[in-house]
Amino acid sequence: MGHQVRRPAVVPLGSGKLRWVGRRRRRDLATGRARWDWSAPGVQPAIWSSPAVFGQTVVVGIASQYGDKPLEAGRIAALDLATGQQRWVFCVLSGCTPGAGVWSSAAIDAAGRGIVGVGNPVDGLLAFDTATGRLLWKTSLHPDADRDLDVGATPVILNAGGREEVAVGSNAGMFALLDAGNGSVIWSRFLVAGSAVHGLIASPAYDGQSLYVGSASPPTGMFALDPKNGSIQWEANTPLPVYSAPVVGARVLFFGTGDALGEAKGGALTALSTTDGAVVWSYDTKEAVLGGPTMAGSYVVAGTAGGLLLAFAP
Repeated sequence: MGHQVRRPAVVPLGSGKLRWVGRRRRRDLATGRARWDWSAPGVQPAIWSSPAVFGQTVVVGIASQYGDKPLEAGRIAALDLATGQQRWVFCVLSGCTPGAGVWSSAAIDAAGRGIVGVGNPVDGLLAFDTATGRLLWKTSLHPDADRDLDVGATPVILNAGGREEVAVGSNAGMFALLDAGNGSVIWSRFLVAGSAVHGLIASPAYDGQSLYVGSASPPTGMFALDPKNGSIQWEANTPLPVYSAPVVGARVLFFGTGDALGEAKGGALTALSTTDGAVVWSYDTKEAVLGGPTMAGSYVVAGTAGGLLLAFAP
């Protein structure tokens, strides 16, 4: 897959781990003091995803604590950013029956339309009005309700020729582009053979030219797709799965690799050229990098499954 051209400087910053179980808390950044607490409705709810903020509204998805055992009704809730007061909440399935967990984060456009992935039996995307909680549309990418083919990735919203579109991958290995206005599928294609915990579980990235899609199922690695028709522009394979959402900057794509189930050891943070997928550099982190890296100025910051936070400088 190429060779390492240069090795970045690495600065260890610290470690830590945080998990939310059915509660969302806002803290004062200067003091760490809790400003408000909110507990999700349900019997045993869990909040697996990062909240999305639009103006003064916080949007969060709700799923089950038990992963593949959907004992909780999938819900989406909106809170007031300043007070934590619940503005609205709705169940994905009618009657608030268990299933259709929302364990990915929502993407929200400039008009306040939220779009989020949901689990079995919907296994697709839904759109809602962040102001009112009104369901705008719901599209299943995998009509077979007997399989666990969730959309666990956060979608990416893009504009093409004046039309707003939304792109996302699924655990089944399918990647699709939909009309953000009505949820109709513009194109879709299978990139890999997925499964309940693999497939295209990482959120994609978009730089105005290409869609970048990581694969946790063989062939593991990164795909660059043409947003017009889904054709593969290039493919870069990696020895370990990609659960990490990529980030793009200065024509370089950054992402992590590693096995979320711990069946394979090791991990890396890798930088690829967006032009052809060639390796710019790859750093052996010794542990899985499952979360997406973040860019801050000229730094790229990423965390490992072992609790180490690393900053990479040019």
